[in-house]
Amino acid sequence: MLDVYDQQVVLDFGAGPMQYAIAVAQHDRAYVIAADLDFRLDCVDVAKRNRVVPLRANGQSLPLPDKSIDRILMSSLLHMVPEPLKLLRECKRVLKQDGHVVFSVPNHYQFIPKLMKSFVGPAFCRLFRLPRTHEELVCHLNKRFHVGGPQGYYSIDDLNSLLKSSGFDIVEHEYAPGWFGSLLWELSILGHIRFGNIAFHLLFLTYPLARFCDIFIKSSIGSEHIVKALPIYD
Repeated sequence: MLDVYDQQVVLDFGAGPMQYAIAVAQHDRAYVIAADLDFRLDCVDVAKRNRVVPLRANGQSLPLPDKSIDRILMSSLLHMVPEPLKLLRECKRVLKQDGHVVFSVPNHYQFIPKLMKSFVGPAFCRLFRLPRTHEELVCHLNKRFHVGGPQGYYSIDDLNSLLKSSGFDIVEHEYAPGWFGSLLWELSILGHIRFGNIAFHLLFLTYPLARFCDIFIKSSIGSEHIVKALPIYD
């Protein structure tokens, strides 16, 4: 979806350790700017060696000129900021008229609510020391994963409304991973609450199987939205 050409300017927004920024710079031979509130010094050294420019900046007030960026990449950022509408409007400001933004954001849980409402739900919650209701669980997970926005998970209708308000149209959308990968992800979240990070590491070993299933089984649900959006101009 990013669809980068040689010599284009790409902004990796909320870049963290900058692994995606480095991958884009290496694979697509683009000029890549990695923006975040702060970076680890060792990550900065690696990024600079790979032609990535680290930029310490607030996402709602970027020190970049209007219409200076060809592509914007945001991986799991939209739900982490207090004012996502301002973030998207800043994206539109710096994006060139023929540019676009690609981002991922969590979808609503698909399997956990069904499990909690089933006849085994109460026993399962006691066994894994989970909150008793889905709403309490979502609040608990938002705190644990440091979600800073008004909501930690978006439906496709939520995203359409938010993007329209900020001057964007969704032109491509898919879910990742698919049905089986999302089931494993939600199981790992429940395991994380009870057992810590070991649950993530153990379930990650099943990734090849999940990837195989998701390639051959077309899914209309998933744990994350992957979205390509174009700016709207009058």
